[in-house]
Amino acid sequence: MDETIRDEKTGRSSTGALAWRLVKTIVPWAATAAIFYLIFKKVPLSECKDAIASVNLAWWVPILAADFTAYFLADVLCHYLVFNWMAARTGFIEVLVPKGATFILNMLNFALGVGGMGYWLAKKKKIGVKTATGPVFFLFYMDLFTIFTVSLAGLALTPEIGAADFFISSPAGHAVRLVTLTFLVFMGLNVIWSVKPEARIFSWLFKGPFVTFSKLRASYIAQVLGIKLGAFTFDVLGTWLGLMAFGVEVELSRILAYLPLIYLIGALPITVMRLGTTQAAWLYFFHGLVPDGTLIAFSLLWTVSTKFLRATTGVACLHWAMDDFRRAGPDAMDSPEETREKEDGFEDS
Repeated sequence: MDETIRDEKTGRSSTGALAWRLVKTIVPWAATAAIFYLIFKKVPLSECKDAIASVNLAWWVPILAADFTAYFLADVLCHYLVFNWMAARTGFIEVLVPKGATFILNMLNFALGVGGMGYWLAKKKKIGVKTATGPVFFLFYMDLFTIFTVSLAGLALTPEIGAADFFISSPAGHAVRLVTLTFLVFMGLNVIWSVKPEARIFSWLFKGPFVTFSKLRASYIAQVLGIKLGAFTFDVLGTWLGLMAFGVEVELSRILAYLPLIYLIGALPITVMRLGTTQAAWLYFFHGLVPDGTLIAFSLLWTVSTKFLRATTGVACLHWAMDDFRRAGPDAMDSPEETREKEDGFEDS
C-alpha cells in the first residue's frame, strides 16, 4: 500500500524508480570513464607517469598539508560566524567537528555534504528547517561569489586579456563575459540583501530557505568574503608552488584567473568526485603553458591527495560528530511557533 501511494506521488513504478537510481549511479562513472578515455587518447599515459615520478615530495607534502589546513580552518570560521549571525549561538570547536565529518558525506554526494551542516544545526540547536537552511544557502552563495570575484581579478591581471575581449567571440571573450556578468548579478543580490528594499518584486529573496537572509548586513558579507578571499589566495599560492614541485612555473595571474573556473567546472555533478572534469578544465585553460602530461599528473595528484586528507579528517571527526547527534536527542526541530519564539529571543539578545 505504501509503495502504491509513493508511486502515485512520484509518477514512477517501483521498477522505474529502481532504474532511475541505477542511471543516477552509473552515469557519473560512465562520464568519468569517457572523459579520461578522451584525455588519455590525446595525452600519453607514460607522460603522466614520468611527471608523477619527477615530483619533489619534500616540497609537495608540506604545501598540500598547509593549503588543506588553512582552507579547512577558514571554512569552519565562516560557518561559525554565519551560524551565530543568522541562526543560533555556536562555538568554534562545536562547528569544527561536524564540518570535518561532512567531508565523508561530501565525497559521496556534494549536495549531501553541504546539507549535512544544515541538518546538524537544526538537530543540535533545535531550530526550524528554514532557519537552519538559510545560513547554509548563504555560505554556498558566498563560495560562488568568491570564485567569480577572484576570477575577475585574475582576468584583469592577465596581460593578453582586456576589456575589449568582452565583445569578441573567443575563449578569452567567453570567460570575460561569464565572469563579469555573473559578478554583477552577485553584487546586485548583495545590495538587495543588505538594503532590504520594500518592493514586492524582491520579497521572494527573503522567503523559504532565504527567510534568515533578513538578518544579513553588508558587514557580514564583507567579513565572510574577506575570509574566503584569504583562504582562496592561500589556495592559489599553494597551487602555484605545487606546480613548481613538478618543475614548472606559471604566471601567478593565470592561476588566479583560471583556478576559480576550474573549481567551478569540477563541481558540476556529472562525474565521480570531480575527477575527469577537473583534468579536462586544466587542459583547456593551461594547454601550451605547461606540458599536458604534467597538467594531468598534477591535477590528479592534487585532487586525490586532497580527497585523502578530507577522508582522514572526516573519519577522525565522525565518531565525535555521531556522539554529538546522540546527545542532541531524537527531536530534530521545533514547531514553527517554537522556532519563531526562539528566533525572536535570539534576535533581541
